Amino acid sequence: MFWKQKPENKRIGREELFEIYVKAASEKFAPHKVTFEPPNLLKIQVEGRGTLAVRLENLWRQYSSGGPADAIVEGHLNSVAGLLEPRQAQISKESLVPLIRDEAYLRSMKGSEGIAREHLTGDIWIIYALDQPGSVLPLGDAQLEKLAVSRSDLRKMAVMNLKKILPAIEKRSAGSWHELSAGNCYEASLLLLDDLWDELQKTVTGDVVAAVPSRTAVLFTGSGSAEGIVAIRQRAKEVYSTGQGPVSQTLLRRSSGAWQVF
Repeated sequence: MFWKQKPENKRIGREELFEIYVKAASEKFAPHKVTFEPPNLLKIQVEGRGTLAVRLENLWRQYSSGGPADAIVEGHLNSVAGLLEPRQAQISKESLVPLIRDEAYLRSMKGSEGIAREHLTGDIWIIYALDQPGSVLPLGDAQLEKLAVSRSDLRKMAVMNLKKILPAIEKRSAGSWHELSAGNCYEASLLLLDDLWDELQKTVTGDVVAAVPSRTAVLFTGSGSAEGIVAIRQRAKEVYSTGQGPVSQTLLRRSSGAWQVF
């Protein structure tokens, strides 16, 4: 493939990386039509099945960590190939994970009424999915039946699996507010870790107030910190507006172990 002709020691910019990726995707996924919408949205039109939309922020994030462009591009393309062939997903209880998404995400997905999901609060939903090598595929209701997991046990099992694959959770503080990171794009799903928030509750004044403006950003402060509330509201707006895996600007308050709109 042509992108392997790039010198390994040459570091390139975001736009050039995306340009390389789009050309590589057009080659790999032909005859499907591949288009790109700035700043980071790749669309693959699949005849008879609609359009698959893939945001490329994770591609840039991986490359920015210092890896070689050819390996990162090829790995990401293979992940997308898995999304184009969802029937190949290995269905097992051990691969079940929870994703945090919003109502706009559900509306954008063709056939979303058949996706296993649970309303959390406000515009926030839990989407149940299968963690696969190189990709995460939404779980359909038909697949859920094969898992033989009851609806009442679904979240418990998915969260248990999530804990097994999460790397160490890091907290960065900026005075009155804080941000969590876990390094594998499951940050928004951290909302579902009750034991984590029980511990973080001890570090703030009042109830925990949090936001998940993107799939890789979790912000929080205390309801008793007016400065912190203003700060995470503004930061959530900034992160959400970048369009890189946006989730929601809604502020959530944790009270009696449950999230509600703040």
